[in-house]
Amino acid sequence: MTESDAREQAKKEAEFYTHLATFLVAMTGLAAFNLIAQPGHLWFLYALFGWGIGIANHAAETFGLGRGSGWQQRRTQELMAQQPDEDRLRSLLDETLDARTLPAGAPQDVAKLQRRIEHLEAIVTATDDPADIVPPLPAPEAGRLDLDRLGAAPETESAERRRVRE
Repeated sequence: MTESDAREQAKKEAEFYTHLATFLVAMTGLAAFNLIAQPGHLWFLYALFGWGIGIANHAAETFGLGRGSGWQQRRTQELMAQQPDEDRLRSLLDETLDARTLPAGAPQDVAKLQRRIEHLEAIVTATDDPADIVPPLPAPEAGRLDLDRLGAAPETESAERRRVRE
């Protein structure tokens, strides 16, 4: 069962349980009213019987009970087995793509997505060598750090230059 099938089944079950709860509350109320107002004539049984048929039908549809529950699934599998795997996958992909319609601003979104994919490809294909990403710092001469070669601003380097030279 795919995720979308599972979600659909869960939704059907939730709807059934809501229907069942409504049925139970309504029938309890009708029975109480009937027994208080006219205890000699149990007319709430007509509603109980009619609505009960609806509940039973809903349960059969939701949980696959009753008439030909597995027939459609078996027939679908038989038909799918007749197609080669590649063709079946292509048809499923086409069905999925057809089911997903693009929103009104789709061309812009597609262009943004394409740029993101290109950036991700660049990141993934980049080497893990740090030298490719960050240029190496120049080596200090004879144990001395030359701040001029590092590109530091002259205003901030005077105090640091004096400490290094001392």
